[in-house]
Amino acid sequence: MASSKEKISNRVLIDPKEPDLYIKNRNGKKLGVWVKGPENPRGVAFLSHGQLGTARDPIILQMRDALISRGVKVISYDASNSYCDIFNCHFNYSEGYAKNLTWSSQYYDLEDVIKWAKRSGHLEKNSQYIVAGRSQGAAVSLRHAIEHREDVGFVIVLSPPVSGEITFKLFNSCIRDWRKLGSYVANVGGKTVRVPYEPAATDLMKSQNNFLAQAGKLTMPTLLICGDRDGSTPIQDVMHLHYMMPEGNKQFVVIPDADHFLLEPGDMELVCSTMQNWLEENLPKQQPSVKAASWSWARFINFQIN
Repeated sequence: MASSKEKISNRVLIDPKEPDLYIKNRNGKKLGVWVKGPENPRGVAFLSHGQLGTARDPIILQMRDALISRGVKVISYDASNSYCDIFNCHFNYSEGYAKNLTWSSQYYDLEDVIKWAKRSGHLEKNSQYIVAGRSQGAAVSLRHAIEHREDVGFVIVLSPPVSGEITFKLFNSCIRDWRKLGSYVANVGGKTVRVPYEPAATDLMKSQNNFLAQAGKLTMPTLLICGDRDGSTPIQDVMHLHYMMPEGNKQFVVIPDADHFLLEPGDMELVCSTMQNWLEENLPKQQPSVKAASWSWARFINFQIN
């Protein structure tokens, strides 16, 4: 069932917990980072939130808990450039203005968090890790997996955009006079955010953000999850991405009667149980040593669309 406008406007019910630490991204902006999970994990996951969101959004917290429940250490972060420049409202603990937010700016934040984790000893040398995310966070996770195939062992994406060009067309179809006005005003959790046209449109059209064209590079075990009533990342687009990926190491799961915000009873329970079952099937029972880190311990899932 599609979420009501009232539910959507109130979807960001933020957990007030402050970050465990702060780091600096490549532009010198402060990023809030959370590290949760067991000391001797079966794997390490980097979890990315959606556009203008936070690591404390309910959906991200539930995804985090599903990962932790299967013995995964989760490193999540607040992306920079989510500051609301109209009424001085701040949704997250990181620096930067929403007018500068793009898929690429969050992608580089993810890369900087992963580099910090490697320097800080959260990843063993040569060990592979999980990238996971929702919506825009799913987009940056897919891009990172494509560009760092030797480092990424697993991908979990919820409501993933499949290309910036398709997302741009969807935006243009529902935002009247976006280009003419130069920006549009969005309501996020009851707060007002101005999203400019030029930087967002230019970035979406970059070839790096076309995951359909690069789907053949997604050779690691990958879990795609999408609601069948999702208007922002339509099911047919996610199905196309699944089809374009190599055979063998992929699974595509549809959440029935769910839209992009997954607010109806049972939506996130199904998402989380799907993640947990998939992780149990794919992750090693114990954290592999550096010497043993290879594809030999991964069980691959084949998925066939009926």
